[in-house]
Amino acid sequence: MFRKLFITFIILSFSNSVFSINRIASAIDKQIYGNYITEGDLIIDSPTKIYGENREVIYYFMQKQWPLIREGATIWFDGDKLGYLSMIKFCNTADEQKPWHISSATFRNIPGTRVMTKQFVCQGLKNIEVNGESPSFPGLSKWPETRKFLTGSFGFHVIAKIFQGHNYGISVLDGGTIKLRGIESQHGFTAIRINGGNRDLTVESIEITNFYIHDTGDGEGMYLGATHAPPLAKIKNLKIYNGIITRTAAEALQLQHLIGGADIHHVTIRAADVRWRNEFRAGQDTGIQWSVDAGDNKLHHIILDGYGSVGLVPFGSNVMPIGGTSRVSNVLFSNGLDIGVYLHNSGKFGIEWQFDSLYFRRFSTERSYYQNTGRPERKYMISRRHGKDKYSFKNIVHDGTRPSVFEKNDSIEVRNVKQKELPAPSYVNSGFHESPSRIKQWYPHYAGFFPASRSGKVKIASDWEEGDIAIETEKEYAFYKCIATHFATEERPSQSKNFVKLTWDENGVRSDQPTWVSELKQSNFPPDDLRLEDNCYWNKLKLGFNPDLFNQVN
Repeated sequence: MFRKLFITFIILSFSNSVFSINRIASAIDKQIYGNYITEGDLIIDSPTKIYGENREVIYYFMQKQWPLIREGATIWFDGDKLGYLSMIKFCNTADEQKPWHISSATFRNIPGTRVMTKQFVCQGLKNIEVNGESPSFPGLSKWPETRKFLTGSFGFHVIAKIFQGHNYGISVLDGGTIKLRGIESQHGFTAIRINGGNRDLTVESIEITNFYIHDTGDGEGMYLGATHAPPLAKIKNLKIYNGIITRTAAEALQLQHLIGGADIHHVTIRAADVRWRNEFRAGQDTGIQWSVDAGDNKLHHIILDGYGSVGLVPFGSNVMPIGGTSRVSNVLFSNGLDIGVYLHNSGKFGIEWQFDSLYFRRFSTERSYYQNTGRPERKYMISRRHGKDKYSFKNIVHDGTRPSVFEKNDSIEVRNVKQKELPAPSYVNSGFHESPSRIKQWYPHYAGFFPASRSGKVKIASDWEEGDIAIETEKEYAFYKCIATHFATEERPSQSKNFVKLTWDENGVRSDQPTWVSELKQSNFPPDDLRLEDNCYWNKLKLGFNPDLFNQVN
């Protein structure tokens, strides 16, 4: 009897130890987790290293460390057992183009668990998918009536340090594909960074959907490709749709060297360029950079509500100057600090640029936001043509908040321009009733790259108006409302009597609102429910993210 009990104890102990370590999935795992597990998958439920408060999962040599992982495997993460990680990294040596022994893999959260890390890095695969969708964490694909805050609704959630590196850093091999869905990114330098290295290759396709990007510290929401001199990656068949981007420090989207098949649509961008007073590099205060090398590419049904100096900059390139058509349509440019579209001098390599059904509203008129920087205020919405490509604009609607629509249009084809009152986008609960142009990171001075041709600090303290929203970034990321009339200060909001901290109660009500309940649990982050209200004018035009379109548009 004792012998049988001892053997049973040993088996149970062994089983417990086996299923609390990372392993190649077996038939037993299917019995434990469910039929969604396939033998040959990889199950990750333990950090590979713990030091202090840091927990990480890092595999530098996939071929040596996991030789039995199957081709096309799913790498499952048990978020509950792993806890908040400092790093997830999978590669096959430091060389981002060193291939694994398999070419394709999918990264997923065990259903019912949420994967949380400060950084997610994967390189060396040809085809990668990161899928954080599950019934418990549907992201934007479903919107439960009980949901008050968007954060925490995605199966993969990268919460970086405020000024860290790239949250999702992914590089694939030549001819590779990338799929990202069900992901949230918070803080960091850039939320999503794809193939930014010095390699001459083509990414065959990228699909990014069901995403929520917010509150980057320094840089972009998405930075795909590279801006340096060749060699570099070229991108085909880029699909970005049904997502939300808000409060990026620099551009919401920086999309480089597209060579055909791009289709970016139904994305809501609110309060891009919140670091415009101290941009990290010249020109990093635009809403969207759209760099097209060749082929036919589309950007449409976008809401760009709040941005820095320029809403959209279309770039050309001589990397693959073989022509094509770039079409931008059904885009709202709202609450910009300066102009809507800047026709860059790189537009000279044979792309035909077509702009249709663009809406321009509420450019800054109360005061010149750039008055202390040495940059002259521009009195138009669309710049003159600086390159030689063909540009055509039709069905342009504006609200008259600039003296003229075009700086100069004698070399641009223009049809059907009209002025009318255009309402602001109305959201279910963004968390802010202020214009998004009033939300900005706090810095003591106007600094760096003003005007764009000059660098260095501008020795003028940043100025504030009553009702402005300052983002504090020193010890915590928090929002402060200015309660004083016009003044300049070098005192941080968290230390100043001229600012009050904002929080949101668990019902999504802000602390300066009459229905706010102080006894309820508080959040430092706004609800970011950027669904358009049913009666919103822009909802009727089907612009921006729309949950009703989620399963209809692809």
